[in-house]
Amino acid sequence: MLLIAVFFIEAFPEEIVRGYLYSRLEVSFSPWTALLMQTVLFTLFAFLVGSLYSTEQWLFIPGFGFLLGYFRMLSGSIWFSIGFHVAMMTVTQAIGPIQKLIEVEGNFFMVRFLSFVLIPAIVSSAILHLKKSRTE
Repeated sequence: MLLIAVFFIEAFPEEIVRGYLYSRLEVSFSPWTALLMQTVLFTLFAFLVGSLYSTEQWLFIPGFGFLLGYFRMLSGSIWFSIGFHVAMMTVTQAIGPIQKLIEVEGNFFMVRFLSFVLIPAIVSSAILHLKKSRTE
């Protein structure tokens, strides 16, 4: 149920908007500038709706937004970023302090950062770069 909720409430609508913004910005700017601009716009939106309520959120939301936009830029499709968004946020919420579906000891921010941001980002980026280099 959590996976379905994450898909329909978070990942799909956010990535549709993020993909649309990126594609509109890319018409007038370089891909990297469009990526940075959509990251700033999403961070501004998160600030305006009150989602940046802690230092952890200030570190997580802009970085995650950049990463999802980067995947969109590399893959040329929103589906890779939707899949990554769904997978990461489902697992993160499953082990989070609210759901407590899986018990995690220690610093939750570090566990989430290493397990669900840094390592998957490195692996996913490498896969996308290899895929892109083979098609060129």
